[in-house]
Amino acid sequence: MIYNYGLLWRRELIYWGKGGTGGDHSAHLWGMTSRSKKEAPSPEARAVNFRPQIGVYALYYEFELVYIGQTGRNVEKGEKRGKDFYTRLNEHRSDQLADRWTRFSWFGIRKVTTQGLGMIKQGANPKTVDILDTLEAVMISISEPKLNLRRGSWGPAKEYFQWWSEKERAEQKKRGIAI
Repeated sequence: MIYNYGLLWRRELIYWGKGGTGGDHSAHLWGMTSRSKKEAPSPEARAVNFRPQIGVYALYYEFELVYIGQTGRNVEKGEKRGKDFYTRLNEHRSDQLADRWTRFSWFGIRKVTTQGLGMIKQGANPKTVDILDTLEAVMISISEPKLNLRRGSWGPAKEYFQWWSEKERAEQKKRGIAI
């Protein structure tokens, strides 16, 4: 159900592209399963662009939850109305939420493969207990309730941390943003 997720990524550290008509396809949402720079042969240990990921997401102002949304409706069918994480987050930069969020968490339903993100297999039926555990983990991660001592069971889902190239790190440093 949920195969990967990122918690409290910083909006200011996303490369949104150059804008203009036609879109800038170099814009990205990079993540890695580790914050270390070590490369390993497994697909999870390399940087992955989650730009085309779909699922649910939460927007925060600093660390306060302000909005929850979803992406991907009709994406698998190739319909134009289907939007990915990058598209929805980019829209929120200029809609009624524009100045009301600084961080976001996301929960993706496409698996990471050696080629990037895979398509969703239709007809896959997870066990009820797995669905409930995953939904509970998502809800706890988004809302961080004060009285929950347990953080939720993610099963096989892997957490990805926001990642920046050395070039982007240098650019952020020039702008005075600490990474």
